[in-house]
Amino acid sequence: MISILSSMIFTPIIGILFLMTIRGDENRIFRNSRSVRLIINFSEVLLCIFLLKSFNIDDSSFQFIDINLWIEPFSYHIGLNGISILLITVIILIFFLSCVIDWNNRIKLSREYMILLLWLESMIIGFISSLDIFLFVFCFSGIFVPFFFLFGIWDQRKEEGKNILILLMQSVSIGLVVLGMIMIYLNHYDTSLVSILEEGNKYKLANKEFIFWCLFVSFTLSIFSSLSTINKISNTVPISIIINTLIISILAGFYGFYKILLPLFSEQLISYGNVILSICLLGFLYFSFKAYSQNDLRKTIYSFSGSLLCIILSSFCSLSNLSISGSFYLLLHYFFVLSGLLICIDIIYRYRNSYHLTDYGGLLSQAPFFSRIFLLFILSSFCVPLSGGFIGFFMILLGFSNKFPIFSLFFTLSIVIISSYMLRSYWYICLGKPEEGSSFLRLSIREKSILVFYLGVIFSFGIFSEFFMPFIFPVFNQVGGLL
Repeated sequence: MISILSSMIFTPIIGILFLMTIRGDENRIFRNSRSVRLIINFSEVLLCIFLLKSFNIDDSSFQFIDINLWIEPFSYHIGLNGISILLITVIILIFFLSCVIDWNNRIKLSREYMILLLWLESMIIGFISSLDIFLFVFCFSGIFVPFFFLFGIWDQRKEEGKNILILLMQSVSIGLVVLGMIMIYLNHYDTSLVSILEEGNKYKLANKEFIFWCLFVSFTLSIFSSLSTINKISNTVPISIIINTLIISILAGFYGFYKILLPLFSEQLISYGNVILSICLLGFLYFSFKAYSQNDLRKTIYSFSGSLLCIILSSFCSLSNLSISGSFYLLLHYFFVLSGLLICIDIIYRYRNSYHLTDYGGLLSQAPFFSRIFLLFILSSFCVPLSGGFIGFFMILLGFSNKFPIFSLFFTLSIVIISSYMLRSYWYICLGKPEEGSSFLRLSIREKSILVFYLGVIFSFGIFSEFFMPFIFPVFNQVGGLL
């Protein structure tokens, strides 16, 4: 009997098979394809609810284990712990909402578009739940397969050079993961990640250094490789493509840190902590400089994302369970903030067909509801109290205060810097005097509902944190026992 978790992995594949059988004219293919996609994503939501109800938060080990011999010595071995079930829930929610966003959008090659997104969904669920080296590498590689096609087909500017650069960075990321995992296998002669994590101190030092840097560079490339698409991709690309590819690429990189680097390479994180922190600091300064030196709304969101990701990445150097738990909580918060901001940008662009901040003004008087919603997303971006980011950032700060007091000051100043250029963007767009003859497009009920839902999740993380923390703390406390 197939397990619930396996059902969640293979349900999108079943949807792909149905999509491949659809025939007819363009309108019929579009209607039937979006219906299949909605049914598949709604089924995933129901399976996820059942999974959450069956999960035992008092057990920090892997649950919903499903293991079958695949290609000897590799096996189909999957399971979830507290952090992985939260990530899968977030991913399924975002994919379902992207389906709702796209409902009335007439997208060219709609069937192929939805096939690629369903493949992406299956691969990321498989990656998060994988407990075998081969399955981990297979799903990690499968995540990046649709990226080039999604941007290459739907970007009417046809910037092959940019797409090839993204593909090259992701190919290097995949190659380094493959190399690192092969070296891990040669040290253990075991493909089970569960047993490898338990026996993680049996490496020879030289091998361990090499494997650490292979995986560190690979996961870091995964985090930042797709980030530039925010400010370089054309407005012809559906907003759900940007949301899904960005979040999945970032999630894959950070989950590699949480699942592999933390329990296996704690000594290297300590040894090279100052180097990694310095790189994160330089990265933060670079993104902050980019934010202040330009007049483009997309580049502001790009700078905000890069700055916050540098803060989250630096938290791994503390090896504090509190700080690492806070970074994970901040990451979950960031996914919904980024999604909401990108949708707001898409709506604002339809208002004036421009991303330049100086082309706007007075949106508050023309669209008071949207302006207030946009303000809440802006405030959430720099971790305003009552949002999930405030709790995550405060946990990171506390975890860092003992080992790196100077960097604690940097974290405090970083929020001030982020808030300054995010509020600057809001001031340009929503305040001031509107130009004569300009009018803001009325939001549909669907768009209002999606934005309000994202805000509800963001502030639920801040108000009801006691619901989420029992999933997170036991996992990182157990990792702390392996450090």
